[in-house]
Amino acid sequence: MIVELPEWQPYASGESPWIPEATERGRVVVAWAPAPASREQWSPEIVFDLLEAWSQAGHRVVLADCVLEHPMLHRKAGLANEEGLVDAALFGASVSRIARSVPGRSFFFVGTGSPAGDPEAVLSTARLGRLKDGFREAGVTFVAFVRQGCAGEALLLGAADDVLILAQTSEDMPDGVRGSADKVRAVVGPAAEEPTPTGAALLAERDAMPDLDVNEPVQDESALSDATSPGTADTFDWAES
Repeated sequence: MIVELPEWQPYASGESPWIPEATERGRVVVAWAPAPASREQWSPEIVFDLLEAWSQAGHRVVLADCVLEHPMLHRKAGLANEEGLVDAALFGASVSRIARSVPGRSFFFVGTGSPAGDPEAVLSTARLGRLKDGFREAGVTFVAFVRQGCAGEALLLGAADDVLILAQTSEDMPDGVRGSADKVRAVVGPAAEEPTPTGAALLAERDAMPDLDVNEPVQDESALSDATSPGTADTFDWAES
């Protein structure tokens, strides 16, 4: 039976097209992204924004960079690539050592950690399997960030409960996830950028603006309300898996 993928849709910041089912057991979600183009930044940006929306909806979320051969998400998180998945898999590093809060965000992040000689072997270890099971039992949504063609891609897709596809256009449908099509919950990508206005358009816009009345009274600054900065969301306690 052929399973059709969900229709591609442009991503609007702060508006998640899909939120994992709220259950007592956590979910393992693969966030699949295409192989990075030169200086590509949109997929990590969307992932971080989506997970923040999930956290605000009540999910406890852990994001893990599973592209062991080319780690990059730690830079987006503003964290050093210290102990991570490789250290948990090979040396038994605990959750409390590898999961770190992301500055300004409401979810936790696990980097790749130490260099991996055989990334696929690392991702298939029993220790990492127990780590994911521990997150499930704790009711945590564990999100594995995966790149097209990365080591362990098929393994991670096969172990996922849900798959989120990040695709730049509606035609950019990946072949690598066809075998997991029944798990795909949403296909999203960056909205098309607005065209840069031409010089003539900018002049026309300027000419259409009303003239400024220099005699118009200025609002009293004391009447303006003080802006308040939103605080960061509360963190949650981790149980050792």
